[in-house]
Amino acid sequence: MRKILQYGFIDLLRSKWMIGYGIVFFCLTSTILYLIGDFKQVIISMMYLVLYLIPLLSMVLGIMYGYQIREYIAWVLSHPVSRRNVFMGYYLSLSLVLIIYFLIGMGIPFLIAGVLHSSSASAFAFLMLAGIVLSFIVSGMALWVVFGFDHKLLGLGMGLFIWLVMAVLYDVFFLIAVIAFQDYPLEVFAIVASILNPVDLSRILLISHLDISALLGYTGAVIKSSFGTYGGLIWICAGYLIWLIIPVWRYMHITSKKDF
Repeated sequence: MRKILQYGFIDLLRSKWMIGYGIVFFCLTSTILYLIGDFKQVIISMMYLVLYLIPLLSMVLGIMYGYQIREYIAWVLSHPVSRRNVFMGYYLSLSLVLIIYFLIGMGIPFLIAGVLHSSSASAFAFLMLAGIVLSFIVSGMALWVVFGFDHKLLGLGMGLFIWLVMAVLYDVFFLIAVIAFQDYPLEVFAIVASILNPVDLSRILLISHLDISALLGYTGAVIKSSFGTYGGLIWICAGYLIWLIIPVWRYMHITSKKDF
């Protein structure tokens, strides 16, 4: 797996699309820091980029890369190598390169501006953490889609639909459910629903550490009132763990049986 990981990592690290991914975050972060200045307000603004732009770009770039290497993987598998090592190596290389360019693109402008010496250092750390976890999660989803759908356009469409559900439709469906069942206790439903969307988990994590109760939303408020700050953090970590496991498990399960 080490050689597969090394090859995929170097190949992706030199990719113009991945370099562009890092440049996008660097330019956006630098511009917002210059225009706003206040670290807390900048982190709030960057939070929405992390919540919506990372899943979108990671999904698209991951799917494009996955379809690009399918034929090469078929050739690699014609040799006496472990399927598990091959596919896990490519998943890790994709995730790590996305994370590296995210950390460089968003982290360097903050570090240059001196965020570590401000009162927003912990909020910045959680912002980076959310971006890292979402990169791992969406990379697994992207490769799951690639090897679940042979047609590239169909796979890209499915990937964009998954992003749309996480970013937009989840909130719509949740709001409809809350309105429809407003006469019933909804605390348990809200707690369970929060774990169904990694983007919502990240939003709750970031807002709770920015101390902006007005932006917590119903699920965030219920989690905070039910578990408290540290209990809520444990719940979010449990949700993250589930989302880190499921896409990779499905991806590895599909590829273990797929006929190339």
